[in-house]
Amino acid sequence: MMVSTEANDNASFFLEMRPNRSLTPEARRLWLAVIVGTTFLVAGAATAIGAWMVLPFAGFEVLFLWYAFQLIGRHDDDYERVRVADREFYWAKCRCGQVEELRGNAAWAQIFTIPRNGRVEIGLRYQGRTVSVGQLVSDEQRRLLWRNLARALKIGVAS
Repeated sequence: MMVSTEANDNASFFLEMRPNRSLTPEARRLWLAVIVGTTFLVAGAATAIGAWMVLPFAGFEVLFLWYAFQLIGRHDDDYERVRVADREFYWAKCRCGQVEELRGNAAWAQIFTIPRNGRVEIGLRYQGRTVSVGQLVSDEQRRLLWRNLARALKIGVAS
């Protein structure tokens, strides 16, 4: 995951988390074309020597690979942002184009950890609404996020 901690306005705490993509959408299309071409070249050669049953399986393989690339592409613009500035906090998460936000007075926000199956999740509660924070980072990064966010909110931390 890509994590950005660049200062944002006069924020005392700012963190933006995004999925790490090693291939751009154009590069994914290029690699898909290379894989499709290679697969059908091999399947065509096998069909030419009489092993025609290879061709339908090659088609299914290409179809599933195309679908996997489509699923990955849907999450290219996903992000999660946490910002604390001037006694106010702001949290936003975008997943598949749907944005969820929570904002309010930092003094009234509660941050806590939720141990689940040997992992640690972070919860942020404000006015009866609870959201999970740090879903795009590793467990170790999540623990560090919890400490830094708790310090930035300057609240009592309940575990």
